[in-house]
Formats: sequence, C-alpha cells, structure tokens
Amino acid sequence: MRIFLIVGLITMSLCVQFSLLQMCACSEYGQTLCELYHYCSWNGTTCVDMDCQYLKTDEQCTGHSSDYKCKWHTDKCESHNYTCADFDKEDCGQKIYGFDCMWVDEKCQDFSCTSATEEDCSPFSCQMTREDNTCKEPQSLDCSSFSTAATCDQSDGYGNMCYFNDNSKCTQYDFFSTNCTDYSDVQEYCNQFCTYDDTSKTCKAKSCSDFINQHNCTIQLDLPGFKIIPCTWNGTTCYETTASELEQLDMQSCMNKTMVNYKWSFDNNKCTACTQFTSNPAFKYLSDYLKISYGFQIITIVIGLSLILN
Repeated sequence: MRIFLIVGLITMSLCVQFSLLQMCACSEYGQTLCELYHYCSWNGTTCVDMDCQYLKTDEQCTGHSSDYKCKWHTDKCESHNYTCADFDKEDCGQKIYGFDCMWVDEKCQDFSCTSATEEDCSPFSCQMTREDNTCKEPQSLDCSSFSTAATCDQSDGYGNMCYFNDNSKCTQYDFFSTNCTDYSDVQEYCNQFCTYDDTSKTCKAKSCSDFINQHNCTIQLDLPGFKIIPCTWNGTTCYETTASELEQLDMQSCMNKTMVNYKWSFDNNKCTACTQFTSNPAFKYLSDYLKISYGFQIITIVIGLSLILN
C-alpha cells in the first residue's frame, strides 16, 4: 500500500474526527501490533504492508484473510490473481475486495445488469425500476416525466436517481451525495445517511449529539463526509470526544473508537495518534465506486467497519 505523510486528524477545537479513507501505516507498529492487523506483515525486523511471502499458514493466506491477494500453494503462500469463479457464495458479492461479481446458478460469475436479481442489481451500474423490480443496462432518465411516487422511484445506473420529494415532484438527485444539504427537500432519504433538522428544514451531517442514550454514544459515521467521529457520554448528552480523552482509552477501545487512526503505545500505555497513514481498502473501494459508475452495495460500509473492529 502507498503510504502518505499527512496529519490524519481533522481537528475541530479540541475534538477530533478521522477520515474513513485512511488508517495507520504498518510502519507505525512494532511486532505485537503488527501481528494483530491482517493488512500488515512482520518480516522479522520491521512491520511492512501485507506480503504473501510472510503469511505462514493456509488460513492466513488464502481468500478473504489476505483480501484475495494470496493463495496457498503446497507449502507456501504466493501472490494470486483471483477471478469471480474463485469466490464462494458468502464472499461473491462483496465489493470491498475490488471485484464485481454476483451469485447466479450456484456459482460466482462476472456481474451483469441483465442477469442480476433484484438483490444484486446495483443503482450505481444498472438502471433500476422499483415499480416492477427490473434491472437493466444504464440509461439516462428524465425524472420530470414521472408523475407518481411509484413510477418515479428509479436509478439510471450512472449514480443518479429519480426521487419523489417533499414537494411531490419527481426530481433527479445524486444517489450518494457528499453534501447532505442536497437532500433538504427529501427528508426520508436524508435520514438514511444524514440528519434532518426540523427547525431549520435542512439536511445536515450526522453528529454525536444525534445520540440520545449512552449505549449508542460510541462513534458516529458521517458517510457523505467519509468521516468517523468518536463520541463520549457525559451522563446526559453525547458529545465529540476530545484528543485528551482519546489518550485515556484502553488498548481495545483505542483501536475501535479511532478506526485505527490511533495506535496503542506500549511505552507509556497510552492511545497515541499515528503520524503515517495508508489507504483503508474497504472505504477506498467505496470512494472509487462513487466517482465512477460502478456497482456498489451500501452494505459495504457495515462490512468494512466489522472487518476493522473485529
């Protein structure tokens, strides 16, 4: 992975937010932490980006354990170029590995709009019509030509959708805009990725204050901004965690709450900010899919989080 030297924190006053598109570079870690993360390998002296030659077992090497980059051959792990045919049913449709596949006729095949089921059909690469659940090749749409909510609910396969907004008009929107205010007149859709403010009648980015109980007050996911926001409960409200509070986290919370933008320091037993970063593949794929008309399932977000936190 390409390492870039930037400050990985988005600092607002004393609070911190993190980019979902990056995580601590392997060079930040000693052996103990290096061996905890599947995206890194210990070469005997230093921690390096995951390298097939340093994976010692079939379990570590083959399939999703190596992000489908390696495969076990006889007695060693080697680089391998996977195709859709190599995937089992569980991993076939997961876009985070950089493949575009779907499960058809009990096997994993290259994705095709015309063969895709309703579940597999992607609004970023296919035209979808909810009224009759059809999936077709991409085609431009004139949203203003649809007069009812049922006929309006469509996507063109180029990242756009027709949506029946709060003014009862069928209007074109980006399927996934990086600006929440674009959805201020579609409250229902706004609340899927952002937060609708009833007072100002605008769609705003999510924040820690949206949480009303301690159980949920851990991290806030700002998908349009590709950010993760650590949150803390003070007994009555949920607020953005400060940098000094992050330093007091235990080892497990340090990794989870910062989405691997901080690391655990064994020297002083503190949660410490990383200074070198590498791209987070799970969310880099998301970013790439949103920049080009490529198949994507929003569930990738949840999967990407679970891969890092577990």
